[in-house]
Amino acid sequence: MVFKLEYLDENYAREICSWKYNDEYSVYNYPEWEVISKQNWAITVEEKRKNEFVAVINKCFGLYGYIRFNNNYTRGSFF
Repeated sequence: MVFKLEYLDENYAREICSWKYNDEYSVYNYPEWEVISKQNWAITVEEKRKNEFVAVINKCFGLYGYIRFNNNYTRGSFF
Protein backbone atom coordinates (compact mmCIF):
# COMPACT_ATOMS: atom_id res chain seq x y z
CA MET A 1 0.00 0.00 0.00
CA VAL A 2 1.27 3.45 -0.88
CA PHE A 3 0.31 6.40 1.30
CA LYS A 4 0.72 10.12 0.92
CA LEU A 5 0.27 12.92 3.40
CA GLU A 6 -2.06 15.83 2.64
CA TYR A 7 -3.63 18.80 4.32
CA LEU A 8 -6.54 17.60 6.46
CA ASP A 9 -9.31 19.83 5.13
CA GLU A 10 -12.82 20.17 6.53
CA ASN A 11 -14.18 17.45 4.25
CA TYR A 12 -11.66 14.96 5.60
CA ALA A 13 -12.36 16.10 9.17
CA ARG A 14 -16.09 15.58 8.67
CA GLU A 15 -15.42 12.14 7.20
CA ILE A 16 -13.39 11.21 10.30
CA CYS A 17 -16.38 12.18 12.44
CA SER A 18 -18.52 9.73 10.48
CA TRP A 19 -16.25 6.76 11.19
CA LYS A 20 -17.91 4.48 13.71
CA TYR A 21 -16.29 1.60 15.55
CA ASN A 22 -17.94 -1.21 17.48
CA ASP A 23 -17.48 -2.74 20.90
CA GLU A 24 -14.28 -1.84 22.76
CA TYR A 25 -13.14 0.38 19.88
CA SER A 26 -16.17 2.64 20.20
CA VAL A 27 -14.09 4.89 22.49
CA TYR A 28 -12.51 6.20 19.26
CA ASN A 29 -15.84 7.39 17.82
CA TYR A 30 -16.13 11.14 17.39
CA PRO A 31 -19.39 12.90 18.22
CA GLU A 32 -21.31 14.51 15.34
CA TRP A 33 -19.53 17.39 13.54
CA GLU A 34 -22.05 19.98 14.75
CA VAL A 35 -21.45 18.96 18.37
CA ILE A 36 -17.67 19.15 18.25
CA SER A 37 -17.81 22.39 16.25
CA LYS A 38 -19.80 24.03 19.04
CA GLN A 39 -17.30 22.64 21.55
CA ASN A 40 -14.41 24.03 19.47
CA TRP A 41 -12.50 20.75 19.11
CA ALA A 42 -9.15 21.27 17.38
CA ILE A 43 -10.11 19.19 14.33
CA THR A 44 -12.94 21.66 13.61
CA VAL A 45 -10.72 24.77 13.71
CA GLU A 46 -9.09 25.47 10.35
CA GLU A 47 -5.96 27.07 11.77
CA LYS A 48 -5.36 24.13 14.11
CA ARG A 49 -5.94 21.64 11.28
CA LYS A 50 -3.32 23.48 9.22
CA ASN A 51 -0.78 23.45 12.05
CA GLU A 52 -1.44 20.16 13.83
CA PHE A 53 -3.15 17.65 11.51
CA VAL A 54 -2.18 15.69 8.41
CA ALA A 55 -4.43 13.37 6.39
CA VAL A 56 -3.03 9.96 5.46
CA ILE A 57 -4.29 9.10 1.99
CA ASN A 58 -4.29 5.73 0.24
CA LYS A 59 -4.30 6.19 -3.53
CA CYS A 60 -6.90 3.45 -4.04
CA PHE A 61 -9.22 3.99 -1.09
CA GLY A 62 -8.97 7.66 -0.11
CA LEU A 63 -8.71 8.84 3.49
CA TYR A 64 -7.01 6.12 5.53
CA GLY A 65 -6.25 7.92 8.78
CA TYR A 66 -4.74 11.05 10.19
CA ILE A 67 -1.80 12.22 12.24
CA ARG A 68 -1.98 14.92 14.86
CA PHE A 69 1.19 16.71 15.87
CA ASN A 70 0.96 18.38 19.25
CA ASN A 71 3.10 21.48 19.71
CA ASN A 72 3.71 20.59 23.36
CA TYR A 73 5.43 17.31 22.49
CA THR A 74 7.99 16.09 20.01
CA ARG A 75 5.80 13.16 19.00
CA GLY A 76 2.63 12.74 16.99
CA SER A 77 -0.37 10.45 17.19
CA PHE A 78 -1.58 8.29 14.31
CA PHE A 79 -5.27 7.42 14.03
